[in-house]
Amino acid sequence: MGVVYVAEDTSLGRRVALKVLSPDLVSSSAFEERFRREARIVASLNHPNIVQIHSLDNIDGRLVIDMTYVEGGSLADAEAMRRATLSQSLQSVGDALAGLASCHQVGIIHRDVKPSNILLGREGIALLSDFGLSKCLAAHHEAAVSSMASSCLFLGTPRYAPPESWEGKEPTPSWDVYSAGAVIYEAASGHAPHEANSPLELIRSIYENAVPPLSDINEAITPALSKAVAQMLAQNPNDRPQNASAALKLLSECPEFAEKKSARLSTIVQVKWPPKRAPFRLRLAKMKRPLVILAAAAFILAIASLLPLKSWFSSLPGEGARPRAASDHYVFNTTDTLTSERWAEHWLMIRGGEQQTWQVLASKGTDLIYLQASPNDESFDFLGHWAHYTDKTARAFRHGTVQGAGKWVRENELMTAVLQFECALDGSRWQGAFLLDRTVSDEPPGQFMAALESTGLFTRLVYCELIPRNLDWAEEVENLFIAKDIPKVTVPFLAGSDAPMQIDGQATETIWRQAAANAGPESGVLNAQSEGSGATLTVCRDKNQLYFYLASPTPLDNPALTLRLLTQCDAQPNQIISWKLVVDQSNAIQLHKVAGDKEYPQNSHAVAVSSGEAKGHRVEMAMPFTDLELEEGPLPDTRWRLSGAFADAQVEPVKAAVYWGRAAGASPVHGAILLFGPSE
Repeated sequence: MGVVYVAEDTSLGRRVALKVLSPDLVSSSAFEERFRREARIVASLNHPNIVQIHSLDNIDGRLVIDMTYVEGGSLADAEAMRRATLSQSLQSVGDALAGLASCHQVGIIHRDVKPSNILLGREGIALLSDFGLSKCLAAHHEAAVSSMASSCLFLGTPRYAPPESWEGKEPTPSWDVYSAGAVIYEAASGHAPHEANSPLELIRSIYENAVPPLSDINEAITPALSKAVAQMLAQNPNDRPQNASAALKLLSECPEFAEKKSARLSTIVQVKWPPKRAPFRLRLAKMKRPLVILAAAAFILAIASLLPLKSWFSSLPGEGARPRAASDHYVFNTTDTLTSERWAEHWLMIRGGEQQTWQVLASKGTDLIYLQASPNDESFDFLGHWAHYTDKTARAFRHGTVQGAGKWVRENELMTAVLQFECALDGSRWQGAFLLDRTVSDEPPGQFMAALESTGLFTRLVYCELIPRNLDWAEEVENLFIAKDIPKVTVPFLAGSDAPMQIDGQATETIWRQAAANAGPESGVLNAQSEGSGATLTVCRDKNQLYFYLASPTPLDNPALTLRLLTQCDAQPNQIISWKLVVDQSNAIQLHKVAGDKEYPQNSHAVAVSSGEAKGHRVEMAMPFTDLELEEGPLPDTRWRLSGAFADAQVEPVKAAVYWGRAAGASPVHGAILLFGPSE
């Protein structure tokens, strides 16, 4: 149909999207006139959920449509990359229906509502695109196909098209209602209402097979939403909500839509605009370190005499106070000297290797700064990277480089830092000046990381943005900070005669023997976090199953192994789903799906065999990926998190002497990192 380009409107200094239609379409003057007529009507609506058309031009025999550039990709992109939750998809469809409602009032029918035509704006608001094209294209094709008697040749996307579209009937607003229902159905179930390998099979399925209720496929769907979507997908157009306004009213009564205001979808394409506030916005080509340090130190100390920093600054130990001892790590509270914003336990600084460099990680939840800090007398040179979401909905992602300098105001206690940030997307630069005061407790790095994993979007930034984008510093953050106090192992893949494994409790397979001999991270061996326990948990997998082998030298009277798995490290904190698996002495297995503080019992096909003796205890287990609601094993480079405990069945996991994770009984959010290698 055409190609879309991102262009710059030099007269207004803005980005626009240019859709260039195929030459064979524009060769028809009737098509162009018809489309101009439709476009004028759509443009006159000026609705916030409709992609606006700025102008139409015929350039060198091609119709060029100048439209609003929508930066966030499409709903199809979000769902394909598994970044759209159901709530977020529902919000996007609701926005699209709002735009459709405005069009239906003036007699315009879209005819091709689908995820790729629902675009995601900067503020998380969805916009519907390609209005008018389907109707005009249908008329164009009809003129070219003399055997077609109908004035409404089918055109659209088959999997989202209603039954009447195949019969050549005149489209009505309920056509768009059906398509919107199909988009919701696919988002909630993972597949379209009808699926087939050919148009003929699809038509047969539409007329012969009823659409299964959503609540039968997804237990999380309320009966109200299941019923509403079923009405939108009714075969008879008269049984559906008759227009988008009626569909919106129906959906608004569903609990899932009652919470939609907090479910805006994050953008998928990286966004290119400067931050709303850039402290000390100085567009310098290069920082001049000595000048910046002296100026910053003088400025910060001058500000210390002003409110509201004055009372805080004066509360610090005075010049006569006993100096703080040096350490191999520091935790600082951070104060923005321009706004006086203060972030407790925000900045972690860890001493590095032989070069005496330090590594810095700073984060307040929605962002992170990663720096290499090189000492230079009483100061530091900083060089590194930054990334952040614009807000807690994670709707827009930005990243870039950062450099700067720091200077001790009071050694081992109080430091100034001046940082210059540069955006990798548009080259914009800004600076910030900060005052860092060392915390009283100097909490261990593991405790600092646990707080980040629990309360913010730090984990999502790393596993949903940095690592999937193959940014060269992403694994450094993972290895130096996340995996500093917990194991990170590669899960080996079983091939050939080793798969599937025989579960007999003896662990005689080659993979277990090799793991015992090498006992390294590449062998899938997780040493227990508890010191001196000598227990190991080894993990491997084949195409269909995950295998575990526990070896503990500690004999127990009534042993129980508890494992907790997080299979989506990129989930937002309030949307985390994990799995809890418990194996007792009789080899009975309990599996629970965990959402928040609630556990839901699940059927499990896992098999475990344990053996105990005076010298210790062994458990060998196989767990199908289908138990974890996965059709197949993880793709290469996928990360999972695992926590676990091995203790007497009467002992609570939080008191277990043998455990895996940041602490006994830890959530899998704080668990060891399982890195899945190549599946061959």
